[in-house]
Amino acid sequence: MKIVRYTLILALAFAMAGTVLGQKSALHKLSKKYAKMEGFTFKEITSEDIDIDVSSDDAQGVKYALDNLDYIRIIKTDDDNPDTEQSAILVEKVNEIIKAESFERLIMVRDGSEQVGLYMKKNDSGNVTDGVLTIAEEGETALIYVKGEFDMSKVGGLNNLSYLQSLGQETTGAMEGMDGPE
Repeated sequence: MKIVRYTLILALAFAMAGTVLGQKSALHKLSKKYAKMEGFTFKEITSEDIDIDVSSDDAQGVKYALDNLDYIRIIKTDDDNPDTEQSAILVEKVNEIIKAESFERLIMVRDGSEQVGLYMKKNDSGNVTDGVLTIAEEGETALIYVKGEFDMSKVGGLNNLSYLQSLGQETTGAMEGMDGPE
């Protein structure tokens, strides 16, 4: 499933958490709005939803990431009833927010009708606080929004594949309930 793969890429690339002086970001508000909208599926994953063993020294980067993760929010069009008009509006609003809030584009991949964008935002201390993965393809749109605060130099242990595989299995299990807004 592409959504699971992209979720893992984003979560591992940023593994972030944190709030900005108690204010809710525009992406936070937008994700809450689409969580209740017909034609979309919403899932929120927190560190409590991911149960992996992080006791070894090799897993310290993973432990740091999970300790600092506020949430991962996933919004995607429903497979059986996508609302293409609202989907286009979602993509447009996300792009406006990314531009207005000075997100840094890390990568943009275009392949035929599929477009994937990866963005991040840093605070004044240089820590990553927000990560966004946008996926737009014919018949499917998804937004994966990761909120937190990460010193990326402390996330070095994320390159251990055994922990990535374990995280993938746990995240897949956490996403199994993605059959409608919560």
